[in-house]
Amino acid sequence: MINRSNPLEVLLERLGCADPAKGAFFFWDEVKDWPAGALDVLVTGGLLRPAQPMTTIECDGCEEKCINKPVVVYPAQEDKPGRAFVVCDERDGMGRIRVSFDRMRQWQTTCDLIADVVARLLGASASASTASISRQWHLGVLKGKKHKSRVTLLADGGLSLAFAGHTVPIVEVLAIKNEALALDKGELIRLVDKPASDVEPEIPEQRRDRLRARVREERATGTRAFLRRVAEEEGISVSRLKQLTSAEPSSTNMWSGLSTVQKNGDSLKKIKPKR
Repeated sequence: MINRSNPLEVLLERLGCADPAKGAFFFWDEVKDWPAGALDVLVTGGLLRPAQPMTTIECDGCEEKCINKPVVVYPAQEDKPGRAFVVCDERDGMGRIRVSFDRMRQWQTTCDLIADVVARLLGASASASTASISRQWHLGVLKGKKHKSRVTLLADGGLSLAFAGHTVPIVEVLAIKNEALALDKGELIRLVDKPASDVEPEIPEQRRDRLRARVREERATGTRAFLRRVAEEEGISVSRLKQLTSAEPSSTNMWSGLSTVQKNGDSLKKIKPKR
């Protein structure tokens, strides 16, 4: 159950249910009631960023609390400070109702921001996270004491990390400690070293196809150093990536059906086909 008094849990829960292309927004009327310092931690930690001021707002002129009221802004002039107000057309005698500029402030979070933060806290072997059109963000490779695994951020009805056959909700491993964001990397490494029993090993052909797909994806999104990006995710060099993506499964010798082998003592003799 989400702790509504915990801003980080609220942020992760709301973003997990939001459209990844738009992200989730938090406005001043909400964040002003957060625990002291929480907003600063989320902003400086990279999970929130300031967004454009709100153009509609909930009117607080009376108990009706009308929502989505357009805000009229008069910019500051030489002898007058800037002003903002909404016009009440619901009740007689209300007219203009002043709006504090603070109430127009809002902040945004996106899956890209979450992926960047988690990749940084993981210390994964990728310079930055990579967004995917399939609601997946590839964060790189996390190395344990015995094993290593690719780590992927999933956004499908909630935010979670997928690796080594495990799927872990981010809310269970990300927290605010000592006025900073902290990731329970120890727990993640423990899980990396204990892969899920139903994880099947990746055969060379599967790895080749997966890496080719990642290279095409990065190229399509306009990443300039797309080979380096994929290589860092995989924890290998660019030259090794080229080898893996160019390798083809060994094909059957086209002439194998045209010759037979006959054993003669310890030697093998090829018999040429008759013409």
